[in-house]
Amino acid sequence: MKMADDHADMTYHNVKISFTIGCNILSNNGGFSDSFRQAQVALLSTQTLGKKWALYSSDQDKKIIEQVTMMGDLEQAIKQKQMNIYIQPQFSLHTQTLNGGEILLRWNDPKRGFVGPDIFIPLAEKSGLVFNITKFVIEETFQWLNELKTNHPNFYSTFEVSINLSALDMAESQLISHLQSCIFYYGIDSSKVILEVTESAVLSNADLFLKTIQKLKLLGFRISIDDFGTGYSSMQYLQTMKADEIKIDMAFIRNIHNNLTSQNIARAIIQLAHSTGAKTVAEGIQTVQEMNCLQELKCEKAQGYYWSPAVPIKQFEKEHIK
Repeated sequence: MKMADDHADMTYHNVKISFTIGCNILSNNGGFSDSFRQAQVALLSTQTLGKKWALYSSDQDKKIIEQVTMMGDLEQAIKQKQMNIYIQPQFSLHTQTLNGGEILLRWNDPKRGFVGPDIFIPLAEKSGLVFNITKFVIEETFQWLNELKTNHPNFYSTFEVSINLSALDMAESQLISHLQSCIFYYGIDSSKVILEVTESAVLSNADLFLKTIQKLKLLGFRISIDDFGTGYSSMQYLQTMKADEIKIDMAFIRNIHNNLTSQNIARAIIQLAHSTGAKTVAEGIQTVQEMNCLQELKCEKAQGYYWSPAVPIKQFEKEHIK
């Protein structure tokens, strides 16, 4: 009887276990240690390949060497300011006039040519260079804003820029002090700068994330939630963050005029934003039909190839500053 009682009190839990495997064929050529190293290389390659297991091949070594070399080149490119800030214009959907732009970073490597952000940003995350890149973007942007303020004060008075911050940036202890230093050094009104954060950034450390948001707002910066609706924390943190702007992800914008579901999602995001006092920005508009649809849905701002891709700063000045 006692045994039955003990058995009844036992609690069972289902535990899901996942694994990845890197393997190699043991040969006499390199011995066990070399084969073991190659199996580790294969294990690292499973993440890149998106597989549960991988068999070693010499190409995997070449890719790792290439990545390590590119990491070193990326670090030098940041130090020597070989990277360039671009800007994608943003327009008022109500007046069809330019009123801002999103700052983006481009790397034209002397050996490789153009290297896209989808390649060098993940590398920067792996090598701890993300905040170095962010500092570079902040300094270059603030310097440019200072030049606008001096040389084109009328344009500066009605213009604002957006700068992207990653989850790693939000956890960086030097972020606030660096922004504060740049405000004073370049003499920039912080309200001219919108800091874009993704809603997924809150997942790593919600308390730290929200405290950083509060400090940024105290400095006068405005906060934009990028890729809104693609994460699960939108409703939970929207009110706490008190965002000034919400960006509607381009996944909901593509062919929105022909997609009732996308229209309903965009309408819900816009109404939610307006209920909290935030404005909305549509990303990735490519056609006049998409633009007209967003106008009808009462979206305030937009960017996309319909107007312009991201362009070098000098080109932007020639095209938009009279």
